[in-house]
Amino acid sequence: MTINVLLLVLALSAVTFALLYGPALNRFSLSLASPYPKADVKRRLLAGSVDGSLLVTSLYFYQNSGSAWFVVAGAAYVTLRDAMQGRSVGKFLVGLVVISLETGRPCTLVGSVRRNLVFLFPGVNVVAVFLEAISIVRDPLGHRLGDRMALTQVVVGFGARDFAASLVQGVRQFKGAIRDSPRTGTYHHSPEGQWSIPRGVVEEGESPADAALRESREEGGVEIEVEGLLEIQDGPVAVEHRRIGHH
Repeated sequence: MTINVLLLVLALSAVTFALLYGPALNRFSLSLASPYPKADVKRRLLAGSVDGSLLVTSLYFYQNSGSAWFVVAGAAYVTLRDAMQGRSVGKFLVGLVVISLETGRPCTLVGSVRRNLVFLFPGVNVVAVFLEAISIVRDPLGHRLGDRMALTQVVVGFGARDFAASLVQGVRQFKGAIRDSPRTGTYHHSPEGQWSIPRGVVEEGESPADAALRESREEGGVEIEVEGLLEIQDGPVAVEHRRIGHH
């Protein structure tokens, strides 16, 4: 009997929301003109699918563990997901961001609650998923009821692809800075055209330590302090100049 009553309440809630959705959509008309174009619908729906899968995962763990904290965590994520600089996990992955049309800045905590509140109520949330998706497709700017209530809009923004590209670029710049810096002890050595430690030959009458000081000064433009001798490689290098090759 209790289950039947619960199902009846859920059904009545869903039907009531469905009947009030159209009038509410008109009631919460945006009072601000939006200068932003409509975000790609496929990307928005994909972002919603990713966020929905996280909710389903939390419910799965609840079912297997019996811990209500998984339900709380899922509900909190659904409600607050856009408070992280306007990006839920799904939006970040596809390169979307929720902005406030009042400030032009990423959605805040309050804005996230207002735009996602309809997904928090059992029964209502099931119908809301479909009705909000339809509004996203039909509306010229992709505004759904949640956007109208919170005065927000989903636009193209910094996402996972941009993050990966900037990370790769940063690593390349870091490597270039390390490679080009004389402080690293790595220099461009001609005529091979490759990077290596300073190297050269010992001049006649020159000690290995003096040769190391001179080569570092000539090739790297730095003054060093010789603390010890690691290795000397000798051989018939440039015999006409009477030099001994060394590293």
